[in-house]
Amino acid sequence: MPENNGEGFEELVKKRQDLGDKLKKLEKKKETAKEKIYLKVKTDYEKRLEDINRAIKEQASFAEEKVSKLQEEEEVLKEKRESYADRVAELKLRFELGEFEEAEYDDILEEEEKKLGEIDKSLDNIKDEIVSMEGLIKEKKNEKLEVAEEVKAKEIDEEVTEEKLPEAAEVEREKAEEKEEEERVNVQEKEFVEAFASVDEEQAEETKIAESIEESIDDLLKESETSKESAETVEEKSIASEIIPEGEAVKEETSKLEGFPEDKGELATEEEEEDSEKAEEEEAEVEGLKCLKCGFVNSKDSWYCEKCGSELLQ
Repeated sequence: MPENNGEGFEELVKKRQDLGDKLKKLEKKKETAKEKIYLKVKTDYEKRLEDINRAIKEQASFAEEKVSKLQEEEEVLKEKRESYADRVAELKLRFELGEFEEAEYDDILEEEEKKLGEIDKSLDNIKDEIVSMEGLIKEKKNEKLEVAEEVKAKEIDEEVTEEKLPEAAEVEREKAEEKEEEERVNVQEKEFVEAFASVDEEQAEETKIAESIEESIDDLLKESETSKESAETVEEKSIASEIIPEGEAVKEETSKLEGFPEDKGELATEEEEEDSEKAEEEEAEVEGLKCLKCGFVNSKDSWYCEKCGSELLQ
């Protein structure tokens, strides 16, 4: 580590400036240099520059002195630059008045502008150096401040901890009591839920039994209605078989009145067809459900009339 004195600090600053210049030159060679060689050299310079910055930061008092000197040099260079700028302006004016030949004027102007450029470069370097030094000083101060704040915060935490020890014990006791109370309430809620669950199960079983009984009753009623319908159908068929067809009755009466034998020809055939249709209608009435509104005979399993849509009585 460099000695902690002004001379050692100045040497560090020179090395730092030299490494900064080398890194700038290296960037210009980036396109032509082999990539792995470029990266190796750059990494080496950056590591050395980091070590120098760390050493400079450790000598923050000398860094502050260096900043003061750089600021003084900056002011001197600014005055010098202003003087050269005035000389260049004066030279241009005299040339425009015809005091110099063009060749002579160009030589003098080139020399003055060269000196002016050197001053500008020195000013830029000084500005960069001042900014860099101030950054290092600020980092060092921040580190000291952070350390001081950490120490102070630790002391405050220790004091607060000592003050809150009795309070912490009381809080822990209250938490334990709350936990016991919560567990007791949970047990009671569980017992309550289990009790109601058993009651619900009993009610569900009773409901199931009632539904089963209702289904059995419905089945018995349906069987009874089916038996009744079958008996009515048989009875209606018996009555229908005993009824004399209207055509035959008319024919018989006509034959008796006129004293002629029954016509067994064409008339009998038509009457037989009418009797057959009537018998079919009667049979359909027996087999189906007749609509009370329009008289249409529907199938036995119909709930509404297929013709008018009225509800059928089963």
